[in-house]
Amino acid sequence: SRFGEIVWAQGGVGFGWWPACIYDPRLTQGGARQLAKKNVGKKHLVYFFECHDAPFAVMGDSKLCQWEEGLMEEYNLGKTARSTGKNRGTIFDRALQAALIEASKPTDQRMEWNHQNPPLVLSPPRPTAAVMAGRKRASSASGSDTGAAPVGGFNPKKARGSSSKAASPQQGRGKSPNRKNPRNFSPRAQSYRRKHPRVQSSTVRL
Repeated sequence: SRFGEIVWAQGGVGFGWWPACIYDPRLTQGGARQLAKKNVGKKHLVYFFECHDAPFAVMGDSKLCQWEEGLMEEYNLGKTARSTGKNRGTIFDRALQAALIEASKPTDQRMEWNHQNPPLVLSPPRPTAAVMAGRKRASSASGSDTGAAPVGGFNPKKARGSSSKAASPQQGRGKSPNRKNPRNFSPRAQSYRRKHPRVQSSTVRL
C-alpha cells in the first residue's frame, strides 16, 4: 500500500508538479470517498497540500512522481507556480513546507491532523459555560469593571496620567532642589549666592 506516501502530483494549468500525499480513502467521507471508490485499483486518491478549495483528486501512476525523484528534477523550485504569480508562489511555498513536515514523520503518523471523522475540517472550539463563568469571576476580582487596582497593585487607568512623572533615583531620599531656579533654595543659600555671585551653585555646601 502507498497510503501516506508523500509525492509530487501533476496539478492543473498554472500549478505544475505540486506537493501531495497519497491518501487512505477510508479516512475520508462524502465526495472524496465516493470518488475513491469509483477508482479503486485504477487510480490513487491524492491530497494536494494547501489547496483548501479542492484538496482531493484521483490520479494514476503516470501523474505521480516519487518525492526524492522530484527533488532531483528540482520540482521543489515551483517554477510553474511562480510563473503564474506571486500569490501562487506563496501558496506553493506553504505546501512545500507542509509536505516536508509530513515526510519527516513515520508513515503511519502522517496527516493525522486531517483524519477527522466525520468532518475533515473542524471549526475552532468554543469555551464552555464553566470556562466563561471562570473568566467573568477573574475579571471581577481583578477590578476591571470597578476601576480598582488589579492584582499586583498596578492600575493602568491611574498610570495614564502619570507617564510624565517618571520615578527618578532621587525619589525616596527627600526632594532634590531645582538648582536652575534660585527661589527653590533656602533663604540662607539665596543670601550666600547674592554675596558671592561668581561662586557656582554646584559648589555651595550648606
